Amino acid sequence: MKRLVKIFIVCLAFNLLSACDFEVPVADNKFGTQNFVSAIAIIELYKTRNNQYPDSLNQCNYSALQS
Repeated sequence: MKRLVKIFIVCLAFNLLSACDFEVPVADNKFGTQNFVSAIAIIELYKTRNNQYPDSLNQCNYSALQS
């Protein structure tokens, strides 16, 4: 019985440690593209409101860029 518990604990630890770094390239690409498009939209909104592009992103006072 003790041997079975040890095997279970080792298998559980192995599964937990091996699942730490999942790479999901489709999601990375999707959210990377989404962030890029959002940044462009915010910059264009700044231009529309102020008739000029911002010198830096710090000039855009929109909450999406403040994260």
